[in-house]
Amino acid sequence: ITTGSLALGKVGAAYAQAVSAAGGVTPYIWVGTGLPPGLSLSSSGVLSGTPITAGTYVVVIDVIDDSMPSQVAEREFNVPIN
Repeated sequence: ITTGSLALGKVGAAYAQAVSAAGGVTPYIWVGTGLPPGLSLSSSGVLSGTPITAGTYVVVIDVIDDSMPSQVAEREFNVPIN
């Protein structure tokens, strides 16, 4: 995962940020846990939505490549929502 950080968000304001990776075999599948309420991570790696609750969230993002067997990379981000 080559994305170093995720942008801060604001309650009630639209949020969108793409996450990127390098290496492995494309296409990638993206999975996120600990997402702020109102946001979702698409399988193509775009975190988007409208945050509904303020706080600092620990978001864990995994990327799974298309090799056999699949390779998985994981990165943890702090995402502040004001």
